[in-house]
Amino acid sequence: MVAFDSTYLSLILNPASPPPVDASTKKPVEQAKERIDFLILTLEKQKEKILIPTPVLGEVLVLSGKSGPDYLARLERSSHFEFGDFDRRVAVEFATSVAMAKGAGDKRRGMAKTWAKAKFDEQVVAIAKVHNVIAIYSDDKDIADLCATTLIKVIPVRELSEPPEEQAELPFDQT
Repeated sequence: MVAFDSTYLSLILNPASPPPVDASTKKPVEQAKERIDFLILTLEKQKEKILIPTPVLGEVLVLSGKSGPDYLARLERSSHFEFGDFDRRVAVEFATSVAMAKGAGDKRRGMAKTWAKAKFDEQVVAIAKVHNVIAIYSDDKDIADLCATTLIKVIPVRELSEPPEEQAELPFDQT
């Protein structure tokens, strides 16, 4: 199982979403949506489930306004996506991780971010850990830093393969 963060989910659902900026070139990643669409097709062929942590879902739905219910319905219709809830097991994982960081004297783990952002990222990673995710597809450096001491690989859009010239339409894009 793999997980998608807000950047990936936004690009899947909303064609007007801006692509992430490539950290090495400081320019928008070329063919970002097409790369993600190709990734989804590849994961579907491999029968790999895609986890959407519910904090990520919530963030994307807030930003999608009136389109939110349609976006949610599209995800629910697809058998390739699964929602990762913040349940009791995740709460324990989250609390343990935050307690360790606080015990080390730095609840934000040295990252320059707000405490609210730190907690959001910790929740996403805790959900991924509990669901035994092998990779989080994310362009968020803070997510990558949190996963650095885990077995979870973080893959930014710029590292995705570009699709071949002819690409089939995604099943959930059909209306």
